[in-house]
Amino acid sequence: MSILDSIQAAEAEALLSKKAAAAKARDHLRDVERAAAQEAEALVEKAREQAREKVAAAEKEAVKKLEQLLAERAAGNDLLVEKALGRLGEAAGYIVGRVAG
Repeated sequence: MSILDSIQAAEAEALLSKKAAAAKARDHLRDVERAAAQEAEALVEKAREQAREKVAAAEKEAVKKLEQLLAERAAGNDLLVEKALGRLGEAAGYIVGRVAG
């Protein structure tokens, strides 16, 4: 084998090695991109789940506060009704006095 043949063979081998390395690099890059996309998807899903949990907790707290407010208002209304009923006789006497008088 001549020196020229050796050089050409080495160049051909180098070209094959270069192509193989490029293919391996593309495959690795594709694998890394796929893994990154899966990880991003998992992070997004985790964030969505956390958001759903926070919304559910906020809704539960809002319902609790609403029930508490309604109970307070109902208690206040009951007190007003009791006061009004307590003065019902007085009001009826006043009305009868005005009508009779």
